[in-house]
Amino acid sequence: KNTGDSLPWRTRSRSKSQEAPSSSSISSTSWSRFPAPMRSARAGSSGSMWVAVAAREGVERASGAPVDIKWLNDLYLNGRKLCGILTEFALLAESGEPDYVVTGMGINMNQSAETFRAQGLEGVAASLAGEGWPVEQNHLAVCLLEALDKLVRDFPEKRTDYLERYRAHCITLGRRVSFDGEGSLQAGTVTGVDGNFALVVDGDDGKRHVVSSGTVKMIG
Repeated sequence: KNTGDSLPWRTRSRSKSQEAPSSSSISSTSWSRFPAPMRSARAGSSGSMWVAVAAREGVERASGAPVDIKWLNDLYLNGRKLCGILTEFALLAESGEPDYVVTGMGINMNQSAETFRAQGLEGVAASLAGEGWPVEQNHLAVCLLEALDKLVRDFPEKRTDYLERYRAHCITLGRRVSFDGEGSLQAGTVTGVDGNFALVVDGDDGKRHVVSSGTVKMIG
């Protein structure tokens, strides 16, 4: 837990195992407030991607697993989903600037292939132990919270560094995807992640699209 006034964001975090057999997963929630000098909508809108970088590095440090990021902020292991991340921003009523952000994530730790098969998630979900990267729950929690603590100290000055690390581990790059564009479902090939963490997609319609929200699915 960290509430030091010297940090860019005042952050409170907690981590616990979910109520599942054999502590099969771990969940983490953090609350972070933007000080007035950093209340920029542009900076806040990329917060989910900053968290994805921090979470990826926390999991890798704890387990050694070669974790990837699927745009915008899911963590994948061996091509299957390992972790989901949700971020919710609260805006100031008068200015519309971000006031604080709540981040939650759930990481699959010990589920077996049989467990995922029974849940209809075979070939879709992965766990650390199931892929050969077992990790002790408390160690994983500590590594995650330390990575998030580093994130709040880095924000927003190290934006370029986080962007480069995001690009280096984004498995959506170079893939064919479907996406919501101009009121209809479209398809194309991802050619980059721009300076605002948005996807750059060369669409099958011959146009270049910048995708900053919505559902993006890898289709090839």
